[in-house]
Amino acid sequence: MPASRSYSCARSLFFSIVLAFSLLAGLTAAPATAQPLLKSAVQTDPGSTKLTGDAFGYRLTYACNNTGGDCLNAIVVDLLPLEVEFLSTVPAAPSGDVAAINVTPNFMGSGRTQVEFVMVSPLTAGNSGDLLINVRFPNGSTPNGSVATNTADGTNLETTPGTFTTPPVDVTAVASPQFNLSKVALGDTDLDLPIDYRLRISVPSSPGSLNLSGITVTDTLEAGVIFNGATPAADCEPGCIGTAPGTLIWTGPFSVQRQRR
Repeated sequence: MPASRSYSCARSLFFSIVLAFSLLAGLTAAPATAQPLLKSAVQTDPGSTKLTGDAFGYRLTYACNNTGGDCLNAIVVDLLPLEVEFLSTVPAAPSGDVAAINVTPNFMGSGRTQVEFVMVSPLTAGNSGDLLINVRFPNGSTPNGSVATNTADGTNLETTPGTFTTPPVDVTAVASPQFNLSKVALGDTDLDLPIDYRLRISVPSSPGSLNLSGITVTDTLEAGVIFNGATPAADCEPGCIGTAPGTLIWTGPFSVQRQRR
């Protein structure tokens, strides 16, 4: 379906896109005629990056600037990138210029969430406002450097129906391996008596953490300590049971999921 042109459409909702940090410059450089829908990534960290697990938003600033009349049957649709998960919208329910909000997870089997704002019809010429979609990169499972590329569609089903797709907005995920390792004696540590130790590896729930995989664990024993066995078994078992191996290794490989908040 061809994109509608601003100078030939009698009634339309207009669309365009800018990054949040370049929004002012984009407005300054825009023509003096009607400004399309502005799309920006907001609440991002410097350089349009975001820690995994932290929320950020896509802001859609709409305006019915048509001097020829009101905008009819206007719809704003955002098919979210696969890399992010949907959290909420602002407004959360129909109000003002928004007649309906439709959120469809796994849209057409794509694994992506579609968010649709159905505007009131007619949308009075000169009306404008912001629509916000809050999202986040899933914490733990999103690789560092993952890029979510997002566009939005604006459709006005008037005499000449058409859809305008905004240029893309990119946000980059930031994540790194984070873990805690502890060794605790379970019970008294009396000489010449058996004692159990517990080794624990955990991934914190803090934003920007990565699940761990392919882990090898090494435990250095004190000189002369006799090894009686482990659960799960160390690599040297059963041959090292009853000996003083000095070092125990578990090659696994083991995987550790981040803790839930």
